[in-house]
Amino acid sequence: RVRVGFAAYYAEGRDFNGNHWVVEVWDAAPNRWRLVDAELDEPTRARHAIDFDPDDVPLDAFILAGQAWLGWRQGAVRAESFGPYPGETGLRAVATQVVRDAASLAGQELCPYCEPIIWPVDEQRMCALDRLASATVQVPADVGTVHTACTDGKWLDALACACAPPRPALAYGPLARA
Repeated sequence: RVRVGFAAYYAEGRDFNGNHWVVEVWDAAPNRWRLVDAELDEPTRARHAIDFDPDDVPLDAFILAGQAWLGWRQGAVRAESFGPYPGETGLRAVATQVVRDAASLAGQELCPYCEPIIWPVDEQRMCALDRLASATVQVPADVGTVHTACTDGKWLDALACACAPPRPALAYGPLARA
């Protein structure tokens, strides 16, 4: 299943955790869920000095969106260190990823360029985001609560998706010079 959060392993010494998506798979042998990042090939791991197994990404390297939200609510992390790009960080980025992760767990994956409509964040929405975040970080995730939240308008009336055109991807390699 898809999980949505923030990768700390691309920060390169900056106080920045970029939006990122991974896959969570059930591993029957140790009887646990583990995170897999298919983007971490050998050249990428070498460039970013990543020393963990991409088939078992530790939760201190990939921060689930709900962890970031709850950390911010508890005063343990700064919302400004999370976002899609270093110049576009903050509470809105964290809240959006919480909704995306919850939608994914409920089987309603949103595209990365879809912006769940959750602004302004009033107290009712803050409480709904608290509940979503808490349900998504439980081990295992409380999929029943997440599903109810994503389908019950009383919880979060924010899963409507206003898709903006995708941003141009950062270009690397020979095509970047074209």
